[in-house]
Amino acid sequence: MQSTANNNINKPDFTAWFVLQGIIATMHLRGYAGDYPERSLELYRILAREAGKTRLISKVIECLPYTLQYKIGELVTNKGRLRHFYLRKKEIEKNARKLIDEHAIEQIIVLGAGLDILALRLSSEFPQMRFIEIDMEESQRFKEAALFAHNIKIPANMELLSADLREKFSSILSASRLYKPGLKTLWIAEGLFMFIPEVNVPAIFTQIKENCAAGSYFVFTTLAPKGQGSAVTKIIQDLFLSREKTAYHWTIFPELVPDYIQKFGFKLMEQINCHLLHKNHIGDKFDINHKIGDDIHIAKM
Repeated sequence: MQSTANNNINKPDFTAWFVLQGIIATMHLRGYAGDYPERSLELYRILAREAGKTRLISKVIECLPYTLQYKIGELVTNKGRLRHFYLRKKEIEKNARKLIDEHAIEQIIVLGAGLDILALRLSSEFPQMRFIEIDMEESQRFKEAALFAHNIKIPANMELLSADLREKFSSILSASRLYKPGLKTLWIAEGLFMFIPEVNVPAIFTQIKENCAAGSYFVFTTLAPKGQGSAVTKIIQDLFLSREKTAYHWTIFPELVPDYIQKFGFKLMEQINCHLLHKNHIGDKFDINHKIGDDIHIAKM
Protein backbone atom coordinates (compact mmCIF):
# COMPACT_ATOMS: atom_id res chain seq x y z
CA MET A 1 0.00 0.00 0.00
CA GLN A 2 1.47 3.33 -1.01
CA SER A 3 1.78 6.09 1.59
CA THR A 4 0.12 8.77 -0.53
CA ALA A 5 -3.02 9.23 1.55
CA ASN A 6 -4.05 12.76 2.38
CA ASN A 7 -5.27 13.06 5.96
CA ASN A 8 -7.39 16.05 5.04
CA ILE A 9 -9.47 13.61 2.99
CA ASN A 10 -9.06 10.36 4.90
CA LYS A 11 -10.03 10.52 8.53
CA PRO A 12 -10.32 8.04 11.38
CA ASP A 13 -13.62 6.73 12.64
CA PHE A 14 -15.07 9.19 15.17
CA THR A 15 -15.41 6.58 17.91
CA ALA A 16 -11.84 5.38 17.35
CA TRP A 17 -10.62 8.95 17.74
CA PHE A 18 -12.71 9.50 20.90
CA VAL A 19 -11.27 6.35 22.49
CA LEU A 20 -7.74 7.39 21.53
CA GLN A 21 -8.12 10.90 22.97
CA GLY A 22 -9.70 9.47 26.11
CA ILE A 23 -6.78 7.10 26.65
CA ILE A 24 -4.26 9.93 26.29
CA ALA A 25 -6.19 12.14 28.76
CA THR A 26 -6.46 9.26 31.24
CA MET A 27 -2.75 8.44 31.01
CA HIS A 28 -1.89 12.04 31.89
CA LEU A 29 -4.56 12.81 34.43
CA ARG A 30 -4.53 9.54 36.33
CA GLY A 31 -0.79 9.01 36.16
CA TYR A 32 -1.09 5.76 34.24
CA ALA A 33 1.53 6.67 31.61
CA GLY A 34 4.26 4.95 33.62
CA ASP A 35 2.47 1.64 33.12
CA TYR A 36 3.12 1.82 29.38
CA PRO A 37 6.37 2.36 27.50
CA GLU A 38 6.95 5.98 26.51
CA ARG A 39 6.87 4.78 22.90
CA SER A 40 3.16 3.93 23.29
CA LEU A 41 2.28 7.41 24.45
CA GLU A 42 4.35 8.86 21.61
CA LEU A 43 2.41 6.82 19.04
CA TYR A 44 -0.92 7.81 20.57
CA ARG A 45 0.07 11.47 20.44
CA ILE A 46 1.07 11.22 16.79
CA LEU A 47 -2.27 9.73 15.80
CA ALA A 48 -4.15 12.31 17.88
CA ARG A 49 -2.18 15.16 16.33
CA GLU A 50 -2.93 13.96 12.82
CA ALA A 51 -6.59 13.31 13.70
CA GLY A 52 -6.80 16.95 14.74
CA LYS A 53 -6.27 17.88 11.11
CA THR A 54 -9.36 15.98 9.95
CA ARG A 55 -12.16 17.26 12.21
CA LEU A 56 -12.68 20.58 13.93
CA ILE A 57 -13.80 18.90 17.15
CA SER A 58 -10.66 16.75 17.15
CA LYS A 59 -8.47 19.80 16.70
CA VAL A 60 -10.21 21.73 19.49
CA ILE A 61 -10.14 18.86 22.01
CA GLU A 62 -6.53 17.97 21.24
CA CYS A 63 -5.47 21.53 22.13
CA LEU A 64 -7.19 21.55 25.53
CA PRO A 65 -5.46 20.71 28.84
CA TYR A 66 -5.70 17.01 29.64
CA THR A 67 -7.71 17.72 32.80
CA LEU A 68 -10.37 19.47 30.75
CA GLN A 69 -10.29 16.75 28.07
CA TYR A 70 -11.01 14.19 30.78
CA LYS A 71 -13.87 16.21 32.25
CA ILE A 72 -15.49 16.73 28.85
CA GLY A 73 -15.09 13.04 28.04
CA GLU A 74 -16.88 11.99 31.22
CA LEU A 75 -19.56 14.63 30.66
CA VAL A 76 -20.55 13.26 27.25
CA THR A 77 -20.19 9.59 28.25
CA ASN A 78 -20.22 8.68 31.93
CA LYS A 79 -17.99 8.58 34.97
CA GLY A 80 -15.17 6.07 34.59
CA ARG A 81 -15.63 5.54 30.83
CA LEU A 82 -12.32 7.07 29.72
CA ARG A 83 -10.48 5.08 32.36
CA HIS A 84 -12.29 2.03 31.02
CA PHE A 85 -10.86 2.62 27.53
CA TYR A 86 -7.36 2.68 28.98
CA LEU A 87 -7.81 -0.36 31.24
CA ARG A 88 -9.51 -2.32 28.45
CA LYS A 89 -6.49 -1.88 26.19
CA LYS A 90 -4.10 -2.72 29.01
CA GLU A 91 -6.00 -5.92 29.85
CA ILE A 92 -6.22 -7.05 26.23
CA GLU A 93 -2.50 -6.50 25.72
CA LYS A 94 -1.73 -8.44 28.89
CA ASN A 95 -3.78 -11.40 27.67
CA ALA A 96 -2.37 -11.20 24.14
CA ARG A 97 1.15 -11.44 25.54
CA LYS A 98 0.12 -14.32 27.78
CA LEU A 99 -1.36 -16.24 24.84
CA ILE A 100 1.77 -15.64 22.77
CA ASP A 101 3.98 -16.95 25.58
CA GLU A 102 1.87 -19.89 26.71
CA HIS A 103 0.07 -21.10 23.58
CA ALA A 104 2.55 -20.58 20.75
CA ILE A 105 0.47 -18.04 18.84
CA GLU A 106 2.04 -17.44 15.43
CA GLN A 107 -0.31 -14.89 13.90
CA ILE A 108 -2.47 -12.04 15.20
CA ILE A 109 -5.42 -10.57 13.29
CA VAL A 110 -7.09 -7.41 14.62
CA LEU A 111 -10.62 -6.73 13.37
CA GLY A 112 -11.78 -3.11 13.18
CA ALA A 113 -8.35 -1.99 14.36
CA GLY A 114 -9.04 1.74 14.13
CA LEU A 115 -6.30 3.70 15.91
CA ASP A 116 -5.11 0.78 18.02
CA ILE A 117 -1.31 0.40 18.23
CA LEU A 118 -1.04 -3.09 19.72
CA ALA A 119 -0.10 -4.83 16.46
CA LEU A 120 2.39 -2.08 15.61
CA ARG A 121 4.14 -2.45 18.97
CA LEU A 122 4.09 -6.25 19.14
CA SER A 123 5.23 -6.70 15.54
CA SER A 124 8.52 -5.01 16.44
CA GLU A 125 8.95 -7.19 19.52
CA PHE A 126 8.04 -10.47 17.82
CA PRO A 127 9.55 -10.37 14.31
CA GLN A 128 8.90 -14.09 13.82
CA MET A 129 5.12 -13.56 14.09
CA ARG A 130 2.63 -12.17 11.57
CA PHE A 131 0.33 -9.24 12.33
CA ILE A 132 -2.67 -8.20 10.24
CA GLU A 133 -5.07 -5.33 10.87
CA ILE A 134 -8.40 -5.18 9.04
CA ASP A 135 -10.51 -2.01 8.87
CA MET A 136 -12.29 0.28 6.42
CA GLU A 137 -10.12 1.85 3.73
CA GLU A 138 -10.51 5.45 4.95
CA SER A 139 -9.36 4.51 8.43
CA GLN A 140 -6.41 2.46 7.19
CA ARG A 141 -5.25 5.17 4.81
CA PHE A 142 -5.40 7.74 7.58
CA LYS A 143 -3.38 5.56 9.95
CA GLU A 144 -0.74 4.75 7.35
CA ALA A 145 -0.39 8.38 6.32
CA ALA A 146 -0.20 9.57 9.95
CA LEU A 147 2.64 7.17 10.70
CA PHE A 148 4.38 7.94 7.42
CA ALA A 149 4.26 11.69 8.17
CA HIS A 150 6.33 11.02 11.28
CA ASN A 151 8.80 8.65 9.59
CA ILE A 152 7.35 5.56 11.25
CA LYS A 153 7.54 2.51 9.02
CA ILE A 154 5.18 -0.39 9.34
CA PRO A 155 7.32 -3.50 10.02
CA ALA A 156 7.61 -6.12 7.28
CA ASN A 157 5.75 -8.65 9.46
CA MET A 158 2.70 -6.40 9.72
CA GLU A 159 0.15 -5.15 7.21
CA LEU A 160 -2.97 -3.00 7.08
CA LEU A 161 -5.77 -4.58 5.07
CA SER A 162 -8.67 -2.42 3.88
CA ALA A 163 -11.99 -4.26 3.87
CA ASP A 164 -15.60 -4.25 4.97
CA LEU A 165 -16.16 -6.96 7.57
CA ARG A 166 -19.43 -7.85 5.89
CA GLU A 167 -17.34 -9.39 3.10
CA LYS A 168 -16.26 -13.00 3.27
CA PHE A 169 -13.12 -13.32 5.38
CA SER A 170 -11.63 -15.78 2.89
CA SER A 171 -11.83 -13.06 0.22
CA ILE A 172 -10.43 -10.39 2.54
CA LEU A 173 -7.52 -12.55 3.62
CA SER A 174 -6.74 -13.69 0.09
CA ALA A 175 -5.39 -10.18 -0.51
CA SER A 176 -2.97 -10.52 2.40
CA ARG A 177 0.72 -11.14 1.78
CA LEU A 178 1.17 -12.43 5.36
CA TYR A 179 -1.88 -14.50 6.24
CA LYS A 180 -1.46 -18.28 6.55
CA PRO A 181 -4.58 -20.33 7.39
CA GLY A 182 -2.62 -23.15 9.04
CA LEU A 183 -1.08 -21.00 11.76
CA LYS A 184 -2.33 -20.85 15.32
CA THR A 185 -3.96 -17.42 15.38
CA LEU A 186 -5.10 -14.87 17.93
CA TRP A 187 -8.02 -12.80 16.67
CA ILE A 188 -8.83 -9.56 18.48
CA ALA A 189 -12.07 -7.55 18.21
CA GLU A 190 -11.94 -4.73 20.76
CA GLY A 191 -14.90 -2.36 20.89
CA LEU A 192 -16.26 -3.76 17.63
CA PHE A 193 -19.33 -5.95 18.17
CA MET A 194 -21.58 -3.23 19.60
CA PHE A 195 -21.37 -1.50 16.20
CA ILE A 196 -22.22 -4.66 14.22
CA PRO A 197 -25.89 -5.31 13.32
CA GLU A 198 -27.05 -8.41 15.18
CA VAL A 199 -27.83 -10.22 11.93
CA ASN A 200 -24.15 -9.96 10.91
CA VAL A 201 -22.62 -11.15 14.19
CA PRO A 202 -22.94 -14.94 13.59
CA ALA A 203 -21.06 -14.66 10.29
CA ILE A 204 -18.06 -13.10 12.02
CA PHE A 205 -17.77 -15.96 14.53
CA THR A 206 -18.34 -18.56 11.83
CA GLN A 207 -15.75 -17.10 9.48
CA ILE A 208 -13.12 -16.73 12.19
CA LYS A 209 -13.60 -20.41 13.00
CA GLU A 210 -13.23 -21.31 9.31
CA ASN A 211 -10.09 -19.28 8.70
CA CYS A 212 -7.57 -20.46 11.28
CA ALA A 213 -6.01 -23.54 12.80
CA ALA A 214 -7.36 -25.52 15.74
CA GLY A 215 -6.17 -24.19 19.07
CA SER A 216 -6.51 -20.58 17.97
CA TYR A 217 -7.97 -17.92 20.27
CA PHE A 218 -10.39 -15.02 20.02
CA VAL A 219 -10.28 -12.04 22.42
CA PHE A 220 -13.33 -9.82 21.98
CA THR A 221 -15.54 -7.39 23.87
CA THR A 222 -19.31 -7.07 24.09
CA LEU A 223 -21.66 -4.47 25.50
CA ALA A 224 -24.52 -5.40 27.82
CA PRO A 225 -28.05 -4.13 27.02
CA LYS A 226 -28.22 -1.97 30.14
CA GLY A 227 -27.84 1.79 29.63
CA GLN A 228 -24.47 3.50 29.89
CA GLY A 229 -24.69 6.35 32.40
CA SER A 230 -27.44 8.94 32.76
CA ALA A 231 -30.28 9.69 30.36
CA VAL A 232 -28.57 12.96 29.37
CA THR A 233 -25.26 11.31 28.47
CA LYS A 234 -27.13 8.62 26.54
CA ILE A 235 -28.84 11.30 24.43
CA ILE A 236 -25.46 12.96 23.75
CA GLN A 237 -23.83 9.63 22.86
CA ASP A 238 -26.67 8.58 20.58
CA LEU A 239 -26.60 11.96 18.83
CA PHE A 240 -22.90 11.80 18.04
CA LEU A 241 -22.92 8.10 17.15
CA SER A 242 -25.88 8.58 14.82
CA ARG A 243 -24.27 11.63 13.21
CA GLU A 244 -21.10 9.64 12.57
CA LYS A 245 -23.10 6.62 11.39
CA THR A 246 -21.65 4.41 14.13
CA ALA A 247 -24.73 3.73 16.26
CA TYR A 248 -24.84 0.89 18.77
CA HIS A 249 -26.40 -2.32 17.46
CA TRP A 250 -25.63 -5.71 19.05
CA THR A 251 -25.64 -6.10 22.83
CA ILE A 252 -25.59 -9.19 25.02
CA PHE A 253 -25.48 -9.87 28.76
CA PRO A 254 -22.07 -11.37 29.70
CA GLU A 255 -23.65 -14.43 31.32
CA LEU A 256 -25.18 -15.36 27.95
CA VAL A 257 -21.92 -15.20 26.01
CA PRO A 258 -20.64 -18.75 26.78
CA ASP A 259 -23.74 -20.45 25.31
CA TYR A 260 -23.94 -17.98 22.43
CA ILE A 261 -20.39 -18.58 21.17
CA GLN A 262 -20.57 -22.33 21.77
CA LYS A 263 -23.00 -22.54 18.85
CA PHE A 264 -20.15 -21.43 16.57
CA GLY A 265 -17.51 -23.79 17.96
CA PHE A 266 -15.94 -21.54 20.60
CA LYS A 267 -15.29 -22.33 24.24
CA LEU A 268 -15.13 -19.44 26.71
CA MET A 269 -11.88 -19.64 28.68
CA GLU A 270 -12.09 -16.43 30.69
CA GLN A 271 -14.37 -13.46 31.14
CA ILE A 272 -13.50 -10.08 32.66
CA ASN A 273 -16.61 -7.95 33.10
CA CYS A 274 -16.14 -4.20 33.21
CA HIS A 275 -16.60 -3.92 36.99
CA LEU A 276 -14.07 -6.68 37.65
CA LEU A 277 -11.66 -5.00 35.24
CA HIS A 278 -11.72 -1.77 37.23
CA LYS A 279 -11.66 -3.45 40.63
CA ASN A 280 -8.63 -5.51 39.62
CA HIS A 281 -6.72 -2.39 38.63
CA ILE A 282 -7.76 0.20 41.21
CA GLY A 283 -8.98 -1.96 44.10
CA ASP A 284 -10.88 -0.35 46.94
CA LYS A 285 -10.96 3.01 45.17
CA PHE A 286 -13.51 1.61 42.75
CA ASP A 287 -16.86 3.12 43.76
CA ILE A 288 -18.92 3.24 40.56
CA ASN A 289 -22.21 1.35 40.57
CA HIS A 290 -23.31 1.94 36.97
CA LYS A 291 -22.31 0.07 33.83
CA ILE A 292 -19.06 1.66 32.63
CA GLY A 293 -18.34 -0.12 29.38
CA ASP A 294 -17.92 -3.40 27.56
CA ASP A 295 -16.87 -6.78 28.92
CA ILE A 296 -13.82 -8.76 27.78
CA HIS A 297 -14.04 -12.41 26.70
CA ILE A 298 -11.28 -14.89 25.86
CA ALA A 299 -12.41 -17.85 23.77
CA LYS A 300 -10.67 -20.87 22.27
CA MET A 301 -11.64 -22.66 19.09
